[in-house]
Amino acid sequence: MHLLRFFTLLGALGLALPASAQLGGRPYFPFFQQEFFFGNLPSPRAEAMARAGVALPGAPTSYYYNPAGIGTVEDWAAEATTSAPFYLLREADYYHAGFVKRFHPKLVAGLNLYQFAMGPSTFTVDIEGEDFELEAPTSTDMAATVAFEPLSGLQLGLTAHLFNWDLFDDVADARSLYLDFGALYTRQLASGDRLTAGLGVVNITGDEITFESPIGTTSSNVFPIVARLGLTYEKELRLSLPGAGDQPLALLVTTEYQDLLNNDFRTTFRLGTEAVLADVLAVRLGFFTQNQDDQGVANNRDRVSDITYGFGFILPLKRLSEGRIPARLALDFYAMEPPPVVFQGTRLPNRRGFGLRLISDLSTQ
Repeated sequence: MHLLRFFTLLGALGLALPASAQLGGRPYFPFFQQEFFFGNLPSPRAEAMARAGVALPGAPTSYYYNPAGIGTVEDWAAEATTSAPFYLLREADYYHAGFVKRFHPKLVAGLNLYQFAMGPSTFTVDIEGEDFELEAPTSTDMAATVAFEPLSGLQLGLTAHLFNWDLFDDVADARSLYLDFGALYTRQLASGDRLTAGLGVVNITGDEITFESPIGTTSSNVFPIVARLGLTYEKELRLSLPGAGDQPLALLVTTEYQDLLNNDFRTTFRLGTEAVLADVLAVRLGFFTQNQDDQGVANNRDRVSDITYGFGFILPLKRLSEGRIPARLALDFYAMEPPPVVFQGTRLPNRRGFGLRLISDLSTQ
């Protein structure tokens, strides 16, 4: 019954989205904006599972996919990630750092900083019909997230973003404030397995950003409105290993559907899996397929499908330090195909990301 109520809530939220998002035009998102919202994303764990993060809670980076996801953090968690440059952005830098803390049995809050520095580029931006060369554009997002539990198992979350665009050296930065909303419902099944359903809407307020050129002309650009709906199933088993005895094996399967409510592209289906052996080694695999803007170039594809993969290594610091360090340290890695374009006649190498997660360990072991 609770799960039925949750999906009823999801439907109501979908109907309540801003009419402008559903009925408005189809704006063009500049490349550097697409890269920030859809390029190398903050969570290597979610990236390895086909980027399916809306029903994958429990980390500071959960805010990016579903603000309610931080609500399952038991005590506190810190995370830092980076991604290797790729594509035409061979000097680009991607950084993320976040911290989440539980302040009340029903309330969790977090702060995140995510930056994409493109570095020297040959890209241009059209402002009032005139092209201006971008010098070394940088996108910076400072986000504050709060999640609370109004009903047992149900988390609701809200993220406020302060988005900053530094496009030209001698021009004031452009800034915009936008909001994300998320809902997450977790249910423990009679078998002991766990089912999690999640909804996340990026830029639910339908905001845009206005920026200025070096000669004083201005232009406005609408941010994408991204809706994600997902379901995760988790099961725990015991596995007998030679020389190691009986060890836990945690299995996870997650699926996600993504739709851009103010654009015709990047409609995506995702499927991800994870197996964690002995609470130490994680192996992740994913598959996604999405339609894509081929930019009118014959060599580019209008649909991209790919298999993603990654690994995680979890250090039980509490056990290793005999209780002196009550935390777990997770190291994550992922790899996936670059954007579906051809550069100088060849496909480009996979893009890669790395992350560190430090999570409070409340276990009694």
